[in-house]
Amino acid sequence: MVPTGAVEPVPVPILSVRHRTTYRYRQPVAFGEHRIMFRPRDSYDQRLISATLDITPTPFSLRWLHDVFGNCVAVATFQGRASALTFDCAITLDHTPELAPLFPIAPHAAHYPFGYGADDMPDLSRSIERQHSDPKNEVDAWARSFVPAAGRIGTQDLLAEMTRHVRANFAYLARSEKGVQDPITTLRLKRGSCRDFAVLMIEAVRALGMAARYATHLVAMRDGAIVAQGTPAEVLTAERVEAVFGLPCVVVPDPETGTPLIVPRRRAA
Repeated sequence: MVPTGAVEPVPVPILSVRHRTTYRYRQPVAFGEHRIMFRPRDSYDQRLISATLDITPTPFSLRWLHDVFGNCVAVATFQGRASALTFDCAITLDHTPELAPLFPIAPHAAHYPFGYGADDMPDLSRSIERQHSDPKNEVDAWARSFVPAAGRIGTQDLLAEMTRHVRANFAYLARSEKGVQDPITTLRLKRGSCRDFAVLMIEAVRALGMAARYATHLVAMRDGAIVAQGTPAEVLTAERVEAVFGLPCVVVPDPETGTPLIVPRRRAA
């Protein structure tokens, strides 16, 4: 029996994923430290059944740790040289999609500006602290340009307007370089990759005094309506990215993190 108003989970087969990456070199080389992030986290709709990691050549040491976001990370070090390096990861998980819980905005935070309670600040302070230098307050000024002169605006409206502005005025730029672009550079050039836009948004929101961090649950919206929500793999499909953002693309697993990597398709000349 399903209680009135509840959503019955839809059963799906147990999922198995194998991810194999091989690096080949013209001559034997020495390897530095490698960090492998392929083991998913358990959540309310996902249970990890098994996970294996095989590395060739066998690493000198292999240790596991959790980063500050709770991700499980394997750290491998090597001795000697080799002309190839292979990472073979396999996972099996029980994934039961269900209606994700809704988290309405607290009444006191429905409009900006608002403040956090004293009990919340110890947990939120690191997510409010700016991580990138802004000596001329350029990111700060950009963020505050979305706040009306009257100084009061719906919090969701404020955030939506910022994302719409990025979509309308910034150009996507595929970058193969490791790491993220400084948010000031992204703001000045008005172009960057998805991760560059994410860092700019996080820094801008923090400049307004809000707590912000990367999330593992995404909500895709179009014209003010939610069209999908769930994990990145569930939300970021090629069809949905094109429908929501107008970007023809293919979506492949990131070779380092296993998260969805959006690769724009070349437009016809």
